[in-house]
Amino acid sequence: MWKEYFSLSKRERRSIWILFALIAITIAVRFFLFRSSDSYSYDRAGEAAFEREVKAFEASKTREKPVFKHSQYPKFQPQTYPLFDFDPNTADSLSFVHLGLKPFQARMILKYRSKGGKYRKPEDFARVPYLDKTLYAKLLPHIRIDQRLIVVHRDTIVKYKPVVYQKQEKVAEGTHIDLNKADTSELKKVPGIGSGIAHAIINYRTRLGGFYSVGQLREMKQLSPEQVEKFSHFLALNDVSSLHRIPINKSGIERLMSHPYLNFYQAKAIVELRKKKGKLTSLDQFSLYEEFTKQDFERLAHYLDFSQ
Repeated sequence: MWKEYFSLSKRERRSIWILFALIAITIAVRFFLFRSSDSYSYDRAGEAAFEREVKAFEASKTREKPVFKHSQYPKFQPQTYPLFDFDPNTADSLSFVHLGLKPFQARMILKYRSKGGKYRKPEDFARVPYLDKTLYAKLLPHIRIDQRLIVVHRDTIVKYKPVVYQKQEKVAEGTHIDLNKADTSELKKVPGIGSGIAHAIINYRTRLGGFYSVGQLREMKQLSPEQVEKFSHFLALNDVSSLHRIPINKSGIERLMSHPYLNFYQAKAIVELRKKKGKLTSLDQFSLYEEFTKQDFERLAHYLDFSQ
């Protein structure tokens, strides 16, 4: 029975072989066609990428590159300083450099001085090694040699002697100096006042427009209460009518702020009220302003001018 089902005739066997052959041919054709198509697409993509790279390279070669010229940048200029008077026997290396000498020349001058060398007259400065003649001609009028420091002995060796400063003359007890008229030299005669304090007092007096009380010195940050107590009894104010007053109706914020007794907010309040009310006539107009205190009114009354 089984043999009848699986036995094929010669014609049927030929048909089966033909069918297998067609299937094999179909598979082979499909395999070769798809493979060639993939290879073709891959080759085309690679070729396109290569062409893009070539074009980019050629474009980079033809692209104009920036040319940097030295003229586009400012040349370095050494810092110059105005000429000033100097003593070659006492000036430091930085002063020599500021005068136009090279750093190595400044070091040679200091080395020359450390071994006892001295410049006794301005013309001796020409002995500085490698000193430019043009620079020497410019510096010669500014050379100031202090002859008081030089003592010439018989052996012509120049030596220095210490400078003897005269002791500052001080005023006697019971003497009073006008705080508004004294200059620094007069203030330094007061016991406890040196050069620094004297200059600080003059500067503060200028900013105020004059003192109306010796006690105003306690407002200075440079002075301690003990210092003011020490020398205040030597100072007096003979006339306070000449205080410099600020025209409040004509001054701007910056001018008002320049006074030690007015800050920005107070100056702004004055200008704004002036715009609203017109001419100001008295400090009482600021009585309701929280920017001002009673102490401010007492102090500013001496320095504000409402007449203009």
